[in-house]
Order: sequence, then C-alpha cells, then structure tokens
Amino acid sequence: MADVTVEPLNGLVQSVYNELLIDVAPKDALKSVLLTKTNNAYREVYQKRHYPHDVDSSFVATDMQRFFSNIYNIALYDFNMRGAEGQSRVAENGEERTFVKRETLFIGVVPFAYYA
Repeated sequence: MADVTVEPLNGLVQSVYNELLIDVAPKDALKSVLLTKTNNAYREVYQKRHYPHDVDSSFVATDMQRFFSNIYNIALYDFNMRGAEGQSRVAENGEERTFVKRETLFIGVVPFAYYA
C-alpha cells in the first residue's frame, strides 16, 4: 500500500497524524482510516472555533496549534471507537467498560470572540 500523505498546507494535521502513527502503530490498511479521523478532528475543532471570514490564515494556523491535544485525543478516540459508534458502555465476558463522552474532548475549544 502506498504511503498516506496529508496535504502539505496543513502541518498541524501532519504533526498529529505522525504522533498517532507512533502511538497507535496501525497496520498499513488502517493508516488511511487514521488519517481520515485526524483530518476530521481538525475540521471539527476548526468549525467549533468559528473564525470570522476576515481572519488571516497564518493567525488561524497559529491559533489551531493550541488545540493539538484536543485534535490528537479526538482522532485517537474516533479511531479506537470504530465498530463501537454510539456505545457509551459495553459489558462482555465479565468485563465492563464505560467510554468517556466524546463531547468532553472538546473542553477548552470555544468559539473565537471578536468584535467589529
């Protein structure tokens, strides 16, 4: 399988993805899934920030760096929850697990405040 790459314009997604590759060490077949989850986590954090249209892209890039941990944790959570979407708790073979609520991974990500 060919190496999965990220668009060169987004170094933050590339950094998060590279660290996740080390942490998760997925098989080649799952690298594209991990990349998709990373891109989606970035998009969700970006969307929650609700940047005004006239904000400079370099400002956005610098600001988004502050949310590296959020993006990392959201991507990791989504990757690990494959096949268990919608579950909040699972019990099988005498073992019980309760999952954290996904919304808690967005703590600290608040809409961008600005005034005209």
